[in-house]
Amino acid sequence: MVDEADVIATLPTVARLARSYARLLPPQVELADVVQAGAVGLLQAARRYDPARGASFRTFAGRRILGAMRDHGRTMDSLTRHQRRRWQSDDVVDVQLDWLGPGRFAAEPSPARDVFALDRLRRFLPRLSRRERVVVVASYGHGRFQAEIGAYLGISESRVSQLRARGLGRLRRMFAEEAEAAEAAAGQGAEN
Repeated sequence: MVDEADVIATLPTVARLARSYARLLPPQVELADVVQAGAVGLLQAARRYDPARGASFRTFAGRRILGAMRDHGRTMDSLTRHQRRRWQSDDVVDVQLDWLGPGRFAAEPSPARDVFALDRLRRFLPRLSRRERVVVVASYGHGRFQAEIGAYLGISESRVSQLRARGLGRLRRMFAEEAEAAEAAAGQGAEN
């Protein structure tokens, strides 16, 4: 067993690891819950620590803290491991826009093909809210179902549908405003 001073000195490590790990979890998981799981891991580490093994308490505790946070994350996750790997491999969490390229949306018919011009889409997507962007990209860019997107975001399928409609509506307005501005500029150029 470790003395109380070592446990207290390791508490900032719990908070640091929790902040770092919480970024990988779905938005519905609260940071306070992750910190609490880490604190439980710290207490477990204090009980199990054996200085004869050669590792410092801080090193030993760090591994157990992170393990407890991961265990907690798995219990809070509504997706299976396979689904989680698919989300992470597609970088939907960070909404990477690198995959947007010629023909990406043309693979299968969808409203996205009629609404989006890919060269302008790169500029417009970042203007959407994070949730709207995740829903639009996951729906049209990655072919995800509403149930899967809802499970990831911790919202209902109905809310996914609302966010998708709102996001598409905002994108349509952005495209329309840009087209109007281009027509106005072309009209002024013709007058001069």
